[in-house]
This record gives sequence, structure tokens and C-alpha cells, in this order.
Amino acid sequence: MTTTLFILILLIILGITTIGVYNRIIATANAAQRAWADVLAYERQKTKTLEALTEQADAFKEHEHHLMTELTQLRESIAALPESPNGGTLKPVETMSQQVVDRVKLAVEAYPELRSSNVVTGFMREISEQQANVGAAINVFNSEVERFNNSIQFFLAAQVNNLMLHKERIVPFSDSEAASGFEYQPNF
Repeated sequence: MTTTLFILILLIILGITTIGVYNRIIATANAAQRAWADVLAYERQKTKTLEALTEQADAFKEHEHHLMTELTQLRESIAALPESPNGGTLKPVETMSQQVVDRVKLAVEAYPELRSSNVVTGFMREISEQQANVGAAINVFNSEVERFNNSIQFFLAAQVNNLMLHKERIVPFSDSEAASGFEYQPNF
């Protein structure tokens, strides 16, 4: 009788633990998905600002044809970002964003009438704010990716994941260009 009771209690504890681990994996996967959705939302907001900036830059089209092309390419790249979380797909968009912002700054310096335009100045400020928002969203995304990846790799959670969920690790966002600026390289 006591052995049967002991086995029954052990099975109940194992079942409750398995349910808890399963739910934690689902919760961290959802948090990573939500963080990726935030990154996409900020990128989409940037697209709307870029569309308005494109209209303003259109007046200087003959002088700044390359800027128009880059603005269009950036909008298309943002629209092509996948819905599933993957930090690796964001790197080219972020690099292109920085290049476009730099080119717009050069165009504003080259044309005094653009510099004096409150509209263009407002767009530049808005794009800078959106870049900061994207950066913050990427930090949150990478944090959630770390939590999720840990949740499917820890002991017992890995077994629950392999048997029940089959979730794959999410690739965090990384910036090799920024990393190359450091002399120190961690050994992992």
C-alpha cells in the first residue's frame, strides 16, 4: 500500500512538473514572438515615415536619385521581414537604415532649402527616434530569445521540448560590424 501511494505521489509530482515546464516553454516562446512583433512594428512605422520623406525628397529627385532608390529599397526590405522571430534577417535592414539616414543627412546639408524645411527636419527627428525604438526593441527581443533558448535547453525542459513541443532555438539579432570594433572577443 505505501509503495503504491509513493509511486502515485511521485507520478503526480512528475506530471505537475512536466505541465509547469511545458507552460514555461510556451510562455517564453510567446514572449519572444511578441518581442519580434514589436521590432516589426517599429520597422513598419519607420516605413511610413520613409514614405513621407520620399515625397519630400522627390522634389530633389534629379539631384538625389540614389537617395530615392535607397529609400525604396529600405521600404521593400522592411516589408519583407518575416513574421517568425529571426534576428539574422534584421541585420541587413538595420545596416541599410543607417546608410539611408546618413545619406539623408548629407542631402540636407547639401541643399539649404531642405535644411530649412521644418517638414524634413521633423522627418529626420522622427526617423532618429524610430531608430532608437528599434534598438530598444532589439534589446528586448534578444533578452526574450535568451530566455526562450534557455527554457528549451535546461535539463528536464529539453526533454519535455523534445518529446512534446519540438521547438527550435531562435537566432538572436547580432551586429558583426559593431562587434568588429572591439579588440576583446569572448571565447564562446
